[in-house]
Amino acid sequence: ADKTKTVIVKVGPQGAYVKNKGQSGYYVNGFKVGKVIDTVGAGDGFALGYITATLEGKSQKSVVMRGNAVGALQVQTPGDNDGYPTVKKLADFYAKEGVSEK
Repeated sequence: ADKTKTVIVKVGPQGAYVKNKGQSGYYVNGFKVGKVIDTVGAGDGFALGYITATLEGKSQKSVVMRGNAVGALQVQTPGDNDGYPTVKKLADFYAKEGVSEK
């Protein structure tokens, strides 16, 4: 039996497309960045944001938004994980972008 309930497709700067079984899909907007320095680690950053927000009990939209945010922060730095934010850096990024998690 198929146990897959949700599929998320990252679509770069546009964000991510989310499709839940039996429901219409939707997009969660990405974040514009000033300068892309290195894309290595962006996908892992998305996963990091997704997993940590899930463990914190955030809504699905917030979970995907955090994944998008961590990926956006990562591409602005060199290396595999130099852009992964602290809690404060993530909060500052959200404040600058005018968004919040729910």
